[in-house]
This record gives sequence, structure tokens and C-alpha cells, in this order.
Amino acid sequence: MSGGTLIVGLGNPDRGDDAAGIQTARRLSGHLRAHEITDCSKLLDLWADETSCTVIDATRSGADPGTVTTFDGLAETLPADTFRSTHTLGLRDVVELGRAIGRLPECLIVFGIEGATFELGKPMSPAVEETVESLVASLAERGA
Repeated sequence: MSGGTLIVGLGNPDRGDDAAGIQTARRLSGHLRAHEITDCSKLLDLWADETSCTVIDATRSGADPGTVTTFDGLAETLPADTFRSTHTLGLRDVVELGRAIGRLPECLIVFGIEGATFELGKPMSPAVEETVESLVASLAERGA
């Protein structure tokens, strides 16, 4: 088991607000153990030997852009209508697969950052950029 919380940022760095998780992990990489991934299926291997994992991903639930929703990945099923993916397996799918086969960390916290734009080639929206900065500061301050 590795020490401290593993931070994983998910998303596509070239699709506007879908970069929120990746940007959070990228900005934390100098302070904490942070990884950025674009393929959720890699999560099962990343957290295999971890006690605690925090995952950050963009969401599309209809909330205001930049809204952060926190989920306990062990205590609840992630909402399908919130964590949509352009990949074969999304975050919700991988968490449920990990639950079914007994491959989840002892602690799994998921931060969903509500996005506004997911268009190819667009930058993150100002509201999401502000939220990413705030979440980075919060996670760095508490050591994740």
C-alpha cells in the first residue's frame, strides 16, 4: 500500500470543461501524488494497492457550471446521468466493476465539477477554471 491519498484527474484535456479533473491533478502534481488519465479503465490498476483515492471528473447534471458535488464512492452508486462519458467505460462503470470484483480502495472520494462546454478545442469556462483553482488549494492544504 502506498502512503497518502492518490489523486486521479479524469477527462479529455482538449474538450473544454472536460479537462477539469486533469487540470486539477496536473496542478497538484508538485504537491501530492497525482495522476491524470483519459481512460477510466486504468483506474482499477491505479488504485489496486491504494488505501485512499480521490477522483476528480467533469459532470453534466444540469447544475450551474463550476458546482462541485462530492460522492463517497464506497457508500453510494455514482449517478449515471451525472457522470457521462465519451469512452466505453465511464467513471461510474469502473467504480461499479471495482465494487463487483472487490477492487476498490478502502476510501474512495469523488469530486464532480459541473461543466458548461465540452466542445473540442475549447478552453475551460471561467466558472470551471475558478472551481479548479479552489479545489486545488483545498486539496493541497489538507494534503488531499
